[in-house]
Parts: sequence; structure tokens; C-alpha cells
Amino acid sequence: TRKKLKDIISLGINRLSIGVQSFDNEDLKFMNRSHNRTQAIKSVKLAKEIGFKNISIDLIYSLPKQTLKKWKKNLDIAFSLGVQHISAYSLTFEEKTKLNHLLKKQKIIQLDDIASFKHFDLLVSESEKNKFIQYEISNFGLEGFFSKHNSTYWLAGHYVGIGPSSHSYNGKERSWNINSNRKYIKNISQNN
Repeated sequence: TRKKLKDIISLGINRLSIGVQSFDNEDLKFMNRSHNRTQAIKSVKLAKEIGFKNISIDLIYSLPKQTLKKWKKNLDIAFSLGVQHISAYSLTFEEKTKLNHLLKKQKIIQLDDIASFKHFDLLVSESEKNKFIQYEISNFGLEGFFSKHNSTYWLAGHYVGIGPSSHSYNGKERSWNINSNRKYIKNISQNN
């Protein structure tokens, strides 16, 4: 919302990452996302209007039934919005997830490696056309807009994770928070 974005920017936060995942309603429904294409586009435009000049979006590719044409349309929309950074990840099937269960029951079919590579190759070529630099395997940014947070991982720097499922590294060991929102909030409220 406009109010939430104003509150965030008033705190001095200067970089906003928006979990768009896709600009295709069918893809969003498949991924069980609570937003739609229009809301995703509106969120980016509203963030720019409020004054964010460093916006990153997350996209997911290699979804079952995602054609190269559909992925290209996602990229076209992303670049047309004037964001400064894109994190794009190939869909993975994690154990103990509904998605993996559907795969095992053959209710969905995983994109093969060749099709998945074509999605990635298109991502790289479209990024280059739009002056985005691939500075990590899944991260693309305009010069001066690389994610310090993501880069810290690759450089083995120290970082603190705040929130459910977040990870931390102190230079010697990695740790992570509980992945349940409900349990995380309960633990915080009980000072655990």
C-alpha cells in the first residue's frame, strides 16, 4: 500500500525487493501466490512513485507449462518497469512440499534440462540487451545496483538474518531461524 511504502522509505530504507515471481496470472496461481499480475505491476510503479530508486524484483522460471514465449513476456514486462535489479531463479522441487508431492504423483511435469537452459539463456541475453550485468548466477543488476546482501554470501562475509527462515553467518558457523511464521512470532512474543 502507499502508506506502507511511505513508512518504509521514511525509516531510511533505500532498497526494496519485491517478490513478483511472475507477471503471468496462470503461473502465479500455480505457485499459490496471493497477488496477481496487475498487483505486481502496480507495486513496482507505486514504489517508484513514492521515491524508491533502487528496486529489485524476484522472478521464477522453468515452471511446468511455462513456454519460452511466456518467459520472454515476463522479462519484457520486468525490463519495461525500469527496475534496477532482478533475481531470477529456476524452479526447484524441495522435499516435503506440495509441489514435490504433485511431481511425484505425476500431476505436474518438470521442465526438462534443455528447456530450462533455454529459459536461462534467454534471461542472460535479455539482461545484456537491457544493460543488466550478471554478477552472480541468479542475480542481474544495472551498474551500481548489485545487491550487497547477496554479494556478501559469495564473499563469505558475515550477515545476520532477521525473520522466519532467515540465515546468519558469523564467519565460523551458519545458523537459521525457525521456518514457521506462527512459531517465530510466538517465540518473539515470549522472548525466546
